[in-house]
Amino acid sequence: MKNLGEDIGSSAKELTEGVTKGTQRGIENIKGNTQDAARDVTKGTQRSAEDAKINVQRTAEDAANAVNRTFDR
Repeated sequence: MKNLGEDIGSSAKELTEGVTKGTQRGIENIKGNTQDAARDVTKGTQRSAEDAKINVQRTAEDAANAVNRTFDR
């Protein structure tokens, strides 16, 4: 009977430790995923800003070319 009580106590302790470790791993994964998502948002924002800049430059070049074509005729 004494061994049974010790086995149950030991099993409960191991279960608690396993749950704790699993929870810690889960929290670390969530933290890592959140950091990755923040980096991705930052990269996406930077790309969008660069694309907008390029589009403005191209539009200005196209307008300048159109004006030049008009005066070349």
